[in-house]
Amino acid sequence: TGPTHTYSLPGTYNVTLKVKTLNGCLVQKTVPVTIYSTPMAQMATTGFCAGLPGTLTDLSVCTDDVITSWHWTVNGTNVYTSQYPLFTPDTVGAFLVELAVSTAHGCRDTARQTLMAYPLPEADFSFSPDFGTPPLTVSFVNLSSGSSSWLWDFGDGTGSSTQQHPTYTYTQEGIFPVTLTAYSSIGCPA
Repeated sequence: TGPTHTYSLPGTYNVTLKVKTLNGCLVQKTVPVTIYSTPMAQMATTGFCAGLPGTLTDLSVCTDDVITSWHWTVNGTNVYTSQYPLFTPDTVGAFLVELAVSTAHGCRDTARQTLMAYPLPEADFSFSPDFGTPPLTVSFVNLSSGSSSWLWDFGDGTGSSTQQHPTYTYTQEGIFPVTLTAYSSIGCPA
């Protein structure tokens, strides 16, 4: 085996091999050797909504090479090989995510992070009155649980609100399907 040397920093180094032959001749050859930096595997630590697809977000960096390979493992079973895979957590709670990245020159790094899947809120409401002649002002009572913001669509093509308990005046006759989307504090919709 020949001599070994460990480089502490990335860069291009000139390596010279000198050989002395049996008859005393000195032969040498210099070759540039490039040492690439190790990538830093990193991922976003945002929460997920249980039962809804979310994106596993790669934030890995490498200063002098290109990351060409991603290997995601979730709870030791789900495996993804794209940079930004979609993942749907089945249940509320913590799950372990491992991201292994490789560069074009074979340098590797791995990051592990515990992420959380949060519960979805439950949207519900009541309203009064439930019929009348226009203009009809209707009061809506938000009965949602686990939510901190709301988006109301009053079903007539023009009215909406982000208030918790809005009122809305219908100016035309008809049957209007009112929709309430409730959002948890981390943005999970219901």
